[in-house]
Parts: sequence; structure tokens; C-alpha cells
Amino acid sequence: MAFLTRRQGSWWIGKGESVSRPDLGLMGAVVVLSGFGLLMIYSATRAALQRRELLPSASTERQLVFMLLGLAVMFLLSYIDYRDYRFLAPLLYVACLAGLGIAFLFDPVNGVRRWISLGPINIQPAEFTKLVLVMVLASLLAGDPDEGSQQLPWRKVLYALGLSVVPMVLIFLQPDLGTMMSYPAIVLVMLFVAGATRAQLTTLILGSVGSVVVVWRLGFLAGHQIDRLRVFVDPELDPQGLGWSIRQARLAISSGQLTGQGLFEGAITNQGLVPEQESDFIFTAVGEQLGFVGGLMVLAVFCFVLWRLLRIAVTAPDHYGSLVATGVAAMVMFHVFISVGMTLGLVPITGLPLPFLSQGGSFYLTVTAGIGICIAIWKLRPNVWLGGITRGGSGVTG
Repeated sequence: MAFLTRRQGSWWIGKGESVSRPDLGLMGAVVVLSGFGLLMIYSATRAALQRRELLPSASTERQLVFMLLGLAVMFLLSYIDYRDYRFLAPLLYVACLAGLGIAFLFDPVNGVRRWISLGPINIQPAEFTKLVLVMVLASLLAGDPDEGSQQLPWRKVLYALGLSVVPMVLIFLQPDLGTMMSYPAIVLVMLFVAGATRAQLTTLILGSVGSVVVVWRLGFLAGHQIDRLRVFVDPELDPQGLGWSIRQARLAISSGQLTGQGLFEGAITNQGLVPEQESDFIFTAVGEQLGFVGGLMVLAVFCFVLWRLLRIAVTAPDHYGSLVATGVAAMVMFHVFISVGMTLGLVPITGLPLPFLSQGGSFYLTVTAGIGICIAIWKLRPNVWLGGITRGGSGVTG
């Protein structure tokens, strides 16, 4: 197949090609969000750890290790020629499917089999598979360089659907409905950018809705998954269980008001009344302690990150690079929307982490790796005209 053909040339950026400076603005935003995430994780876990007579910074120090590793991965991948992933992506895809299968061999944690346990480290293959799927779909949908801009054939749409369904089924069986939900969003955005027609996208959306109905009617959803949907509609159905998380999250956000109760001063945060606050509900710590202003500033930085990623997609030197950047942007955008919406009670509880802020290593490494690849795409962009300034080989990053 065409998308399995390896590009000839050096795999390391900078040999024989005009290379621009990295996107320092994007890299800076990642560092700022990551550092702020450490602060929020510390604020959300220190009191509970102290009550257990543990080191108050234990969770923060663990996340710091992942942060340093993730930033190193981002920096390293920004120097690797992204075009060579067209050769590596299928191999990585098979490795990720194997990882998803291996996760079923480990003992379940809280009734689910999502992790591969390697001593003190738990690896979640479903997170890494997101980025690998982006690279595989970009390879498929970009086609050959000499194909030109043509209408996306149904054959490629069906191939993309098949490549996506396999990991989605494995993730659904873990079960991890929240993570699985991010896959259709990424696929639809990439198909749209690749040139899928309105009829093709409509068919896929209707098919997705139909699949959800079938899964629901045939009883494939686990009991706790159905309960989450019911409690989302009416938290009073389980006020001391699933409804407790929704009620406390809303209370924490509302108690912050305009400027918040002050860093480390949130009563709900300090008492540990929001379950999984350091991971799934980290935005509640932001809202309670820093208020509407703090939350708005965090969202503004996320908007900046998304703008830079979309800008990379627009200025990419080829269609493949544009699709990769689009897929990474879709992944980040979906997680931000669902994670923040979940804490505000706008969407059901799904357990998706907030990029760069939530505690957890697998997703953090996945996102920073994606950012690193996007920076590599930016560095090889051609000279383009943006806002009256010629950008490219001159090294101006705006």
C-alpha cells in the first residue's frame, strides 16, 4: 500500500533542508500548563496525604517525573523528521493493539483491565494508541504526494473506519467508555480535513448514533456506565454515590465565585470531598481556589495551544503533516471540552483527564509526544504569508 512506503532521506531534521525555529510559543504554553498542573495536583492531594501521614508532595513528585520525561520526549521528537512516521506508524499500530490485548492478562483494578503493570508504573495502552491512530490515519488519508487534491474515496473512508474500530472494540471491552469516545471525534475531524464529503460524514455520524442505540438496547453497556448517564440527568438518583461527584464538583466550582478562595484555601478541596480531584476533576480545584478568573485564564492558554496546533496544520509542508497536526489538535480539544464540561455538569462523567493538568503518566506522555511531532512539522514548513509577515526559513515564529 502507498502509505506504507518509507520516505527516502534523513530521519533527523536539519540535514539538507531549510529548517525554521521551533514554535517557542507552543512549547512555552505546554511548560506553563504542566507547571500549573503540578501546583493544582499538590493543592488537591496534600491534605489527604497528610491525613494518611504520608509525604504531602508524594503525588506531585510522581507527576514531576512524568512531566520531565514528557518534556524530554517532546523536545526529542521535535528534531525527528515527522515524514518517517509514515513508515513506522503501521508497526506502532500493531504494537498498540498487542498492548491493548496484553492489558487483559493483568488483574483488574476496580473492575477494569486498562493497565499494564510494570512494578510501580502502570502503562495505559489506550492512551498511546490515540496518537498512533492519528499517524496511521494521516498516512492513509494523505495518499501519495502525486495524487493531488481529489475527493476522498469511500474505500479510504472504510479503511479508516476499520483501523479505528479495532482498538475501539478492545477499549470498550476493558471497559473504558470515556477513552473510547475520544476516538470517533478524532476520526471524524481528520476525515473532514482529508476531504470527506457531506454524505460520507453524515453516514458515519448516523452509523455511530445507530451503533450507540444498538449497544444500549442489547445491554452491552456495563451497569455503572448506564448509571452514569442516568445520574447525569438527575444527580438525586444516587446522591451519595455517582451523584455525589457531580454535586461536589458543581459546588466547588460555584464556591470559587469570581476570584476564588485563594491558593490552597479551598474548603472542598482540602477536605477531599471531590473524588478523583487530582485526575478526572482537576478543574474543580482551579475553579474553587482561583475562581472564574483563574479558570478563564487556564482556558485561554488552552485556546492558545489549539490555535498554534491548527496554525501548524494550515502551514504544514504536506497533506500528511497537516492531518497529523489536525489529529493532535482534535485529541487535545476533545479532552479539554469533555474534562471541563464534566466538572461543570454539562456532559456525563467519563473520566477523561485534562491535558497537562491532570495526574497521570500515559496521557501526559501521549500529548507531549504529539506536540513534539507537531513542532517538527512546524520547523519544516515552507514560507507562507500570515498576517502580513513572511514566516518560514527566516526563523520568525510569531
